[in-house]
Amino acid sequence: MKENKAKLCNRAVRWGLLAALAALVLLFIHFSLELSCHYESVADAIVMNIKYVLLSMLLGSVVLSVFYLIAGRLWIAELIYTLVMGTIAVINYYVILWHGTPLYFSDIKNAATAMDVLSSYSFHIYRYAAYAGAMAALSLIPIAITKRLETRKEKHADRRTAAVMTAVLGLCAAVIFPKLAPAKPMAWLWSESYHEYSYMVCTVGRAVKSDPVEKPKEYDSFTMEQLSNDGEEQAGSGEIQPDVILILNETFYDLNRVIDASADNGYLDYFYSLENVTRGYALVPSIGGGTNVSEYELLTGNSSELYPGTTPFNDLNLSGAYSAATLLKECGYSVLAAHPSDAAHYNRKYGYTELGFDTQIFEDGFADLAYSRYYPTDSSVYRNLIDFYEAMGDAPRFLYMLTIQNHGDYTRNEAELDTVHVNHDFGAYTDQINEYLTSIKMSDEALKELIDYYSTSERPVIICMVGDHCPSFAKEMELECTEDERELLLRETPFMIWSNYLEGEGDIGVISLNYLMPLLLKQAGLPLTAYYSYLTELMDDVPVMTGFGRYLTADGMVYEYDEDGTYHDAVSNALCMEYNGMEKSERNQAYFHLGE
Repeated sequence: MKENKAKLCNRAVRWGLLAALAALVLLFIHFSLELSCHYESVADAIVMNIKYVLLSMLLGSVVLSVFYLIAGRLWIAELIYTLVMGTIAVINYYVILWHGTPLYFSDIKNAATAMDVLSSYSFHIYRYAAYAGAMAALSLIPIAITKRLETRKEKHADRRTAAVMTAVLGLCAAVIFPKLAPAKPMAWLWSESYHEYSYMVCTVGRAVKSDPVEKPKEYDSFTMEQLSNDGEEQAGSGEIQPDVILILNETFYDLNRVIDASADNGYLDYFYSLENVTRGYALVPSIGGGTNVSEYELLTGNSSELYPGTTPFNDLNLSGAYSAATLLKECGYSVLAAHPSDAAHYNRKYGYTELGFDTQIFEDGFADLAYSRYYPTDSSVYRNLIDFYEAMGDAPRFLYMLTIQNHGDYTRNEAELDTVHVNHDFGAYTDQINEYLTSIKMSDEALKELIDYYSTSERPVIICMVGDHCPSFAKEMELECTEDERELLLRETPFMIWSNYLEGEGDIGVISLNYLMPLLLKQAGLPLTAYYSYLTELMDDVPVMTGFGRYLTADGMVYEYDEDGTYHDAVSNALCMEYNGMEKSERNQAYFHLGE
């Protein structure tokens, strides 16, 4: 009897030690994931509210217990968990560095895109990526001890224990997580939520949301009838149906927004010297990445405030979606989308089709492309654009082109190939800036070639070009501005609207990207859906609707979306209309199509 009690006591002590060792593994992995999330210091990554550390570990323990159930040995399960989560931590660091947001499940769909993009980057082992890997490696110590403590005789008992652990931990997580989970796993800054609640908690929080589109608080009491006449469909002038060319230029950004980027050679001379244009800066959804979010916001007019952290062509249900293409097709236009890269990247084949583009052309459909820094040049892409345009027939034409020339990394060229050199020393960034500005100069020259061609066209043409985001290195540089100013300035990409038959409106300042297409269509005198009409009217009072919880008014005030203010109701109406249009089962077609 005493012998059995001693065995039971020894076994309890051993399992207590095994549980403590497993907790150490979970803690090391928690810290590994946090170190990958771009904190200001190691201390910032380590210091977190204890309840979210424990919640992160609880979620991790559910994953660990599943591995335990499969492997039948705790130390093997811990080793698998460490290898998987440690790898995720290191990858997450680079995803944030190059893409601007943390690694998420939907990024698996973008793996092919990511591998293609990575092939153009120079890989460096950064300090915090190494810290994340090293912290995960510390787990090998408790794993080694666990291996010595486990006995092979209890293999079947281990599986029973694993099954019980999985059930109990899963139940605990199901009960506790909803009470502590953040309401918005992707706050106005992803770092605001991830740094407060942890990578694990925010990732699971995003995953358990059944719908990636966030319903506005006011939506349940919202009715379309409460809108003013501003929300009524607007007929066009009817006089001219111009051909519309829309260019989203990859990483087209003016570094002078954030630093003194004066140089020995001009690089945006033509862009800023163009007369008789409408120009300004478009505030885009993301910093240093997120092209697909910019595409979706530009083509639909939908503010990214309602779909934070998504890759729209992967994550959103686009069946029956409306866009500038569907509107122009209703006006009798032929529509075409083109991009000199793989159709599978960011699921663009699907996205362009669902947004109404009957014809799509990808890299195999381009001819005689020239290359610079690995990518097709804007000049050769625009020559193809002209060929596509001329083959579109007699109907009015809408052509959307996404370029790729200015994509990073900016360490591909030998220094002697740079034709632009900044006047100031920016340390480790100087060479990258020189290569980037050299590429921007090429974009500026290509734009001149394009506009020179259409200046002589007998058909009325209106061209809009805008950048999709700033270069990734810009967000790493030390900037002399507040955090709030930084979040705005790094998102402000240049845009211009030029026409061979209309007078422009000059410099109109900063607007958010969702307004740009409605503005373009209005200037062209084309019909507007009720939704686009509402946006053009709202833009006069609220020129910027960000995707990070705030909007800016024409008088320079900044408000949070749920904050009372003069334009709170007008902005809420816009978001409610947007949500109505994005949710197919809710959609009031009359507001998103002509003549409904």
